[in-house]
Amino acid sequence: MILDAFNFSEEEEVEIVRKQFEEAYFTFQPEAIANGDPVMCEFHEAFGTYDTDNHNCLGCNFADITLLIINFLQTHTFQNKIQYAYSTFIVLANLLVERIDTLFNIIDLNETYRAEHFKVLLEIRRWANFLKHPKAFLLTHHPTFSNHSSP
Repeated sequence: MILDAFNFSEEEEVEIVRKQFEEAYFTFQPEAIANGDPVMCEFHEAFGTYDTDNHNCLGCNFADITLLIINFLQTHTFQNKIQYAYSTFIVLANLLVERIDTLFNIIDLNETYRAEHFKVLLEIRRWANFLKHPKAFLLTHHPTFSNHSSP
């Protein structure tokens, strides 16, 4: 199977999608879950809420999105279409990006610093924006992607 040209059979597509999402799951899950809880729950311990035991809205919101992403990635054995799998994953990842961005806005984190140190957030946002607002790409019909340059 050649991945440098994205022209492959349906069977190859299934194999590629499942393998990539399986790898994503086994990479993300151990980093995102510690001791049975999303690592984002550490916001609970770091900030807490007045008169409660380590519980706050930041931790809950970030943990919920982390669990949504993990639940989707767990379905890697059922994924078989690039468009569905990646579109869904990008939308879920963007839910996390939007929450992070809201927090950055609240603390007034400099845009230049964000662009330099959080490049992946911008990339996720751009892909999600493309999915939401395809503009003239809407006029294409079953595009085929290739990274080969034209002669």
